[in-house]
Amino acid sequence: MNVNELHLIVLWANARYKEKEILDDISKNLKIRKIYEIEWSKDKVADNFSRFYGQKLPDKSFKEKECGTSSFLCIVVEDENSKYDFVETSRGHEKANIKLFNLKEKYRSWTGGGHKIHTTNSVEETNHDSVLLLGLNYEDLRDSLPENYDNNIEPIKRNITGCDGWDSFKQFFYTLNSTINYVFLRGYEYLSGQKFNPEHTDIDIMVSDSLNTGLIIGGEVFYTNHTRQKHLIRIGQEKFYIDIWDINNNYHDKKWTDNIFKTSYINKNLIRVPSIENYFYMMIYHCLIHKEDVAKDYYNLIYDLFLKLKLNEQYDINKYDSPFDLYFILLERFLEKNNYYYTKPSDKNIDYSEKLTNFRDLTKYLEQSYNFRNIQPVYSDTVNTANNTFAKAIDEFGNILFIKSGDMDGTYKNEYKYSKKMYEINQTNFLKPMYYRDDIGYKFIAIEYIKAESLEYYLKNNLLSYEQKLNIVKDIYEIFKALKQTDIIHRDINPKNFIYDGKNLKLIDFQFATSVKKYRECPFLTEHPLYLAGLGRDFAYKNFYWDDSYSLLKILDCIKIENEDEIHKIYKEIKDYIGKKTLKTSNKFFFRWRKKQIKCWIKSILCSSKEKRHYYKNLAKDIKLAMKRRNKNAD
Repeated sequence: MNVNELHLIVLWANARYKEKEILDDISKNLKIRKIYEIEWSKDKVADNFSRFYGQKLPDKSFKEKECGTSSFLCIVVEDENSKYDFVETSRGHEKANIKLFNLKEKYRSWTGGGHKIHTTNSVEETNHDSVLLLGLNYEDLRDSLPENYDNNIEPIKRNITGCDGWDSFKQFFYTLNSTINYVFLRGYEYLSGQKFNPEHTDIDIMVSDSLNTGLIIGGEVFYTNHTRQKHLIRIGQEKFYIDIWDINNNYHDKKWTDNIFKTSYINKNLIRVPSIENYFYMMIYHCLIHKEDVAKDYYNLIYDLFLKLKLNEQYDINKYDSPFDLYFILLERFLEKNNYYYTKPSDKNIDYSEKLTNFRDLTKYLEQSYNFRNIQPVYSDTVNTANNTFAKAIDEFGNILFIKSGDMDGTYKNEYKYSKKMYEINQTNFLKPMYYRDDIGYKFIAIEYIKAESLEYYLKNNLLSYEQKLNIVKDIYEIFKALKQTDIIHRDINPKNFIYDGKNLKLIDFQFATSVKKYRECPFLTEHPLYLAGLGRDFAYKNFYWDDSYSLLKILDCIKIENEDEIHKIYKEIKDYIGKKTLKTSNKFFFRWRKKQIKCWIKSILCSSKEKRHYYKNLAKDIKLAMKRRNKNAD
């Protein structure tokens, strides 16, 4: 299709001795619309060439010697009968405007060969070069031109746009929109004027070419684990970090990445952003697969996208324990529908939640092996900070189950064994264990499901009435009495491991419980000793030293009820029992750790696999830290 096009012809300084002949020839072949004489700052020449050509060039590079460093001409021309064909360039064959390409070759031969002449090969390249050289994109350049050339050369002194920082967000994104293939990843809703969301001070952009992007953005360059560029740039009077997410780091499935770029659009004539649908699922993917914690402001952001997509007309989000449980189900369906897959990033600064990426396989296993149905994730937004993957299901008898699954060898058998014993003693304040599997392959425990919140949640939000506090204290006393009847020590009693349904308090999570009389650590804790240091957290008697009565008493202190004779009696009875059933990790066990630590250090040196070396090195560090904590808190 023959259309009028604007193009740029650049005569670098060392080609200007042929200026008259070239201008005369240009006027015979093309319509000259405007000529600029551009002068760069002497100390910015190398940076300007680097940013214009998209390659990092040092001072006094071959480009400066070949092209020259003094003022050059930028000629804006119009091709009134443009035609395209494939031509051979330094990058290989590509489609180009034939007339401009042939003129470039001619003028280069007139000036002794080399690259002292530059022309744009396409409208896209004109857009790119114009915004860098003149600060105007293709459309604004067209609008700025006079109808007819006035035969004057306009002198201007300016560096490549953004060379000295950026005047505003508008100028920054205006330039990016014309020069690179990018998509703004998160939080563009908060971007207004010179202000940015205080929760997320970094500006994250996904790009197809991080090298060229980095050169155009400029600023001070940092690297995160040698994989991702981070630039500190000035925009107006403030400084911002720009995180460059290169698609070659496999943040998303390639087909999905292609679609993200293809369906992106310019929002409010400023920022290139993903489509609403892609943005919704990218945010869920980012929160659940790439992050350990979900940022607080993302809850509202994703829910707004949920509403924009009118998904609220199909799904009742209030039926789920966490909104992210529904979001994860929708993400799974979206990926499956579009034939997209989870991809593990090569960016070492990014988490990758295999707990959730393997959820589909876990579901199939539970369906086929145990006839569970209606399997759905639970508390998805906490999975990356938990030891387990959580799910909810219904067994073939109609029982609603809460499922914990992971790779913690021995802990699911442990929990089933001890929680079953406690449930047989007290069915009001303990949950009934239903199934467990602790073997090669999938490991899990399924417990009866009840709708409840943790005691920590109630205390943190001050939601308990005085009457509820009284009932909770009585339940703690019943739990104390049940534990007293056994040789079981829970070891991880803290407000997170109590749940309250408004009627009864229940003690949960016996994964790390053990017997005082037959003390033995499960295989997982033997392999990962640092977990023992965290059991009970601030409610344990000491590091590696546990007394459930002491922990229960600290729970009572959190509830804060005074001046009740019955409560005082309960408090005194629990207090008097402290020291009568305790457990301290044995010296023999620590000696085994020390031997294991030495073996790990040796393996970290001898292993050929980088991943295995890293694993053993970290394991040795964990053991060293555990030993240090143990010695610090030794009696």
